[in-house]
Amino acid sequence: MAVFPPSGSHSFTPQAPYWSFGDANGSGAEQINYGIMSEAWGYQISPALRAIIVGNVTENANLYCGASPVHNYGPHNVPSGYQFHGSLSGLQTSCIYRTVVSINFRHANGSGNLNVQWNWRITWVL
Repeated sequence: MAVFPPSGSHSFTPQAPYWSFGDANGSGAEQINYGIMSEAWGYQISPALRAIIVGNVTENANLYCGASPVHNYGPHNVPSGYQFHGSLSGLQTSCIYRTVVSINFRHANGSGNLNVQWNWRITWVL
């Protein structure tokens, strides 16, 4: 599983409410709207990985507060170039959140799986 950041968690502030990350398999971003305490995220599979995928991919994403489930963003069965995304309001500053995305796909030699997790928290540090 790819984990961003590699250790700890990313801290959002009112001055820096946006964060992007990625590796050879894909790239993502998370943004906090401090006015309504909501989050919005997106993740896309890299062109190199999309090149070996045959047909649609299935994706499921979940948000956790520590180990406790907060929200399921729903499963998707979509083309590999799809921009996966989700949003949720009612977030808290007392939590270290984990967004976990699992993507399953077929390729010429069988099947594959991409698991991505990003850890983050909301702060009011000025």
